[in-house]
Amino acid sequence: MGDQQNQPLFTAKAHVFQIDPETKKAWLPVGQQSLNVSFYHDVSRNAYRIISMDGSKVAINSTLSSSMSFAKTSQKFGQWADPRAGTVYGLGFANEGDLNKFMEKFNEMKELAARDQQQPQQQQQPQQQQQPQQQQQQLSKNGSADSEFRVFEELKKENEELKKSLLESKNNARLWDGELQTLRNNNARLTAALQESSVNLDQWRKQLEAYKDECTTLRAKLSEQERSRGESDKIQRQLSEVKEKLREVEATAQQKQEELIRVTKKYEEARQAESKYERLNSTLQLAEEDGKKLRAQVSELQQQLSQTTRPSNKQQLEKLQQQLSAKINEIYEMNDRLADLLLPTS
Repeated sequence: MGDQQNQPLFTAKAHVFQIDPETKKAWLPVGQQSLNVSFYHDVSRNAYRIISMDGSKVAINSTLSSSMSFAKTSQKFGQWADPRAGTVYGLGFANEGDLNKFMEKFNEMKELAARDQQQPQQQQQPQQQQQPQQQQQQLSKNGSADSEFRVFEELKKENEELKKSLLESKNNARLWDGELQTLRNNNARLTAALQESSVNLDQWRKQLEAYKDECTTLRAKLSEQERSRGESDKIQRQLSEVKEKLREVEATAQQKQEELIRVTKKYEEARQAESKYERLNSTLQLAEEDGKKLRAQVSELQQQLSQTTRPSNKQQLEKLQQQLSAKINEIYEMNDRLADLLLPTS
């Protein structure tokens, strides 16, 4: 019988959570992985329990009562409040089917717990009615005063015990009302927290979409920059080639400039030589004209000399001959200068 009592009535695999006792909004995970959550029947106390163990640590120890209810908050998550433990348990399942099975078993066990709680009260009333009848029969049989006194004392004790039980039941009813109100308040806070988390979830989804769009844009910009960098490298190589060609052209231009300077210098020297040549040529022409005139004068004087033998004419002829010789020498010198000018220069 003991082995049968320790056997679970139903077991499910789920991640276990407890509500944060300070904020009453956030969920605190119990354990790092999913745990076995089982229903047990405690025969000694005639109670139904939900128990889950994380190794040697108790994750859930909740006694079911008729006032408890299991709420399905999403497709894979459900929760219930335990007023006696002063907390709210949450279970996260792998799929919706496991969640529905657990919720059906929870309601079934809750009904069994409510039925077992009602049976002792129903059995107590016939016993209370039978006890006075048995005591009266016993008094009639014995007929002694001592037995009547003892029966009276027993009845008095039982009456006191019944009063205490009634008072305890009233106190328990008040306690249950308080726990029910606490449960309602917790449920309202959890509902508000759930709505707030839903709103936050929508905002997070929108932010995620915005981040995805931004990431796509950044990736496109990065690809464009990589392509631009490849093109810039190509342009850089072309620019280096152009610079190299430009240096070659500048060197060639420098050489041409130096050659142009030399040619210009030679051209100026040639122009100056040409100018000197023209001046000398003009002088030579003038000298030739003077020579022609002198020859004409010499011829004329010779003719006159042949006609006369006077000494004055002879002196005049000698003077003209000297002048003619000087002009001829001058012509020869000018001719030498022209020859020097006409020689090619290096």
